[in-house]
Amino acid sequence: MFKVQVMRYFLWLYILSAVYLWWQGVVTYPFFITAFSLSFFIAFLAPTKVSLLRSLLYLAGFGLLILASNLIVLAIDGLFFELPLLFIGFNLNFAPLLPIILSITLLTYLSRRFKAVLKYEFILRFAIILANFWPMANYNLTFFNPLTILITTAIYLLAEAVYFIWLNKDYSKNIKKSLLSLIILIPLLALLPYLFTLTSRQMSQNFGGLLQPTLDGRFDFTDELSLETSVNLGSELLLFLRTQPPISGRMLFKRFTLAGYNPERGFYRAAIGELEELLPYQIIIDVPNYNSRIPFEQEFYVINLSDTALLAANMPQQITPFQNWAGSNFRRIYAVNSLISTATAGQLGASRAYYPNHRDIYANWGDDEDILNLALAITAGLTNDYQRAVALHDYLKYNYYYSLNPGQSPDGNQLNYFLFEGFKGYCTYFAFAMALMARSIGLPARVASGFFAEEGGDILGFYPISSAVAHAWVEIYFEGYGWISFDPTSDQLAPDEVATFGDSYDITELFPLLNEIIGNRLQLTPLNEQVITINSADSYLPQLARASPASIIIIILAGYILIITLKRLSFLPRNQNFKVAGRQLMQLLALEKMILQRQNNIYDILNNNKPLADSYRKVLFSPSFNRQDYLAFKELWRQARAVKGLWRLWLWLTPQWFWYKKNDC
Repeated sequence: MFKVQVMRYFLWLYILSAVYLWWQGVVTYPFFITAFSLSFFIAFLAPTKVSLLRSLLYLAGFGLLILASNLIVLAIDGLFFELPLLFIGFNLNFAPLLPIILSITLLTYLSRRFKAVLKYEFILRFAIILANFWPMANYNLTFFNPLTILITTAIYLLAEAVYFIWLNKDYSKNIKKSLLSLIILIPLLALLPYLFTLTSRQMSQNFGGLLQPTLDGRFDFTDELSLETSVNLGSELLLFLRTQPPISGRMLFKRFTLAGYNPERGFYRAAIGELEELLPYQIIIDVPNYNSRIPFEQEFYVINLSDTALLAANMPQQITPFQNWAGSNFRRIYAVNSLISTATAGQLGASRAYYPNHRDIYANWGDDEDILNLALAITAGLTNDYQRAVALHDYLKYNYYYSLNPGQSPDGNQLNYFLFEGFKGYCTYFAFAMALMARSIGLPARVASGFFAEEGGDILGFYPISSAVAHAWVEIYFEGYGWISFDPTSDQLAPDEVATFGDSYDITELFPLLNEIIGNRLQLTPLNEQVITINSADSYLPQLARASPASIIIIILAGYILIITLKRLSFLPRNQNFKVAGRQLMQLLALEKMILQRQNNIYDILNNNKPLADSYRKVLFSPSFNRQDYLAFKELWRQARAVKGLWRLWLWLTPQWFWYKKNDC
């Protein structure tokens, strides 16, 4: 059985390592491995000679303690703020991963009790593989070597075959059939990652490479960007936007900050401290006191975006989700108050582009000498960082063309092909080029994705936002002024090319939705009266809600109570353990008497209670002590108890070593 469980460990480790990639920007792989290994260890601590319900409660107690430990780690890490709600105490990105790990704990425990679980759980593993790779929207395999995928998949399937042989060593016919099935599945499973990758890319390409369909049939922005050879712009209506004051010129509204960079993978989300998910609470962000910032109010009426998608102009200060009205055609309604920059060229020119945090992220530009040399040539002779940033912006905006068909690079380096040969691309190309050139000369830059809205694009004060205005741009940090947006995408369409920006709206089709907003807008109330204050916009983790100290204490106590209760419930016998249960009841009685009546041990109790003494002798010495004898003893035990009310509860929850050294019974 030991070798079977060891093999199970590695099989599940392979499966869940693929699942982990969904959370790789939030938790480290060593942390994940530790949590996964702990789940196996806990499963072997749970008793198997008690009822299944008690064992499950035992595991639940450990689950609560794991949750509490996660809260404590966050608190120690200096990432703590008060939240007047319970059980919201860990990174919400990591939240789905915790039930998965605890499910492995449960499954491992069940495999110890029921051997059939070992034989049939491979079906669940295959299902997880399919479920993990099917929605490839958030999962990009381009940073894997294709040969690595093929080899690891083959090794996994071979391990499944060996595992099946160990479990069915007496059934050679079944082994042959199973091995034949696995051999057939090998090429199919090896092709799945490629098929799903192609499907995901095609879906993303239909929306400018920026948007992707979600599992619930709506859309969200991709959390990593790569450079495609050709994209289309869809025309899906995503939301309505209202701003105060009205938009002047072009305004950018960010969904994701993409600070991480890998030459093969592109720009992707990294754990740098940006709140990017809509939480069901009012959020107030105690933002840094940057210079030259003015309030800018936004209202979002979401139609076809993910329920958790948070959009905001740079820099959000307050987020208020609203209670939706009955019969609404909108998925989510929320307001954002941002502080947008009005800094002038003179002010930014006197500042320095320097960001003290995450230097390893913002200094990564791929070490491409061609990009560095081009950036140096563009900025030669300039005296300050803002001038260098503007020079890079202007060079791209006025020397390149906008195109949805950048073309295929002969050597696979799409960015260099754009910069030095093709001279045309869509917004992601321009953002990549400026961000990497800026980083190469020491400017802290990152890519942002979201959408833009333009002056005059409103209808009755509301801006219809479609997938056609999904966009990518660049942000550079200036001391004293924060992250400043630069949009280097060219306005010049490539020669001999017609851009398809999606179907134009029929205004008459939008009027029912606008009338619905106008008729209900003034009655909007906050979804939740609780207000959460975040201390710093530049230091909190993404999508993070944490518990108060009281929450941590309550969670720890809840886990402790469950474990102690299960220990006390072991007094209730299962199968033929009546004598063991009787001795445990007597130990508890001795503890109570010692505390409240100062009796020294069990023998003092028995000397004063002859019926109990006679019954306890049967517990110790009778070879035929059965259920009826146990129930009779337990009734006498109840009558002899000296503890009532809160004292009984206190003794129930207090471990025996707290009061005395355990007596031999």
